[in-house]
Amino acid sequence: MISGKYAGGVFCNLPDGAVCMCSYSYQYEDSDFKIDDYVILRVQRFGDEKKQMYGKILSKW
Repeated sequence: MISGKYAGGVFCNLPDGAVCMCSYSYQYEDSDFKIDDYVILRVQRFGDEKKQMYGKILSKW
């Protein structure tokens, strides 16, 4: 679920309570999504230094 937005991307809460910082797939724009939308995302990497997860939104759910 989208929990917050920032310039060009979003924070998504995963079912286990983790937060993933995401960008949009090329076919989407910021206006296509709003806070509390459910999305399907792909985790792309995990930043060990800051313990942060980064991903890409693939579609709405």
